[in-house]
Amino acid sequence: MRKIFILNFLFLFLIYNSSAYSTSCSTDTFGVTRCSDGQTFSTDSFGVTRDNRGNSWSTDSFGVTRDNRGNSWSTDSFGVTRDNRGNSCSTDSFGVTRCN
Repeated sequence: MRKIFILNFLFLFLIYNSSAYSTSCSTDTFGVTRCSDGQTFSTDSFGVTRDNRGNSWSTDSFGVTRDNRGNSWSTDSFGVTRDNRGNSCSTDSFGVTRCN
């Protein structure tokens, strides 16, 4: 569950931060996600996800994901992911993700 949330978060993170260009990503057999913009992500045995740009994310037992820069995200029972700055993203039944 925790890895699924982090992967969903990473997907939303990439969509939210790449509005001017498209990025494609794939995960290899070692669990390393590599994106077309050069960014890579991997998760260690403690559940901490790190990228190759010095960022890290972890999810606590309440389902809140925090990064190393003071940001946090959580997803409610309706599937809406919100951050601590008032932004939110949701994915509709067609697989389209929209953020405010």
